[in-house]
Amino acid sequence: WILKPVATAYKAVVPQGLRIWLRNFLCNLETPIRVANCLLQGKLKEAGNETASFFLNTTLGFFGCVDQAKDKFGVETQDEDLGQTLGAWGMKPAFYLEVPFLGPFSFRDGIGFVGDLFLDPRTYIFADYPVMYVIRPVEIVNETSLSLGEYEDLKSSAIDPYVAVRDAYYQYRENKIKQ
Repeated sequence: WILKPVATAYKAVVPQGLRIWLRNFLCNLETPIRVANCLLQGKLKEAGNETASFFLNTTLGFFGCVDQAKDKFGVETQDEDLGQTLGAWGMKPAFYLEVPFLGPFSFRDGIGFVGDLFLDPRTYIFADYPVMYVIRPVEIVNETSLSLGEYEDLKSSAIDPYVAVRDAYYQYRENKIKQ
């Protein structure tokens, strides 16, 4: 009720190129989270790729706004987080939560999210503006503006939207752990 209209207005005002630059910039800042979790999972090559991607995007990609590592050198980011690390170590998801403004979480991924805040440099760079209250909402609105309609498509094709979203979330996260 709140996020969709805000994201729709944001999408109408902010050009897609600028929204992609913001997503890339914020993703570049999250590199320490991904590197640490690659290392914790024993993925040394992926940790090296993340480090290389960070340096390429920071220097050649205007502080990460342009994904030069992927576009020019074929180096992909890994999308690793502490929830995946805990899953790789054998922790089960426990129960499913739908957290307002943050979206779906399992108990395991909630613990991982909190742990990742300590690895997130934005927590320290923007210490006067807590990540949870300023940066994260901007990131959520930006991400939602880039994927408007996906949730509605899933919801409209499901008999029980809650169960459909929960099952899709569990399958998505289990697939991420196996990669």
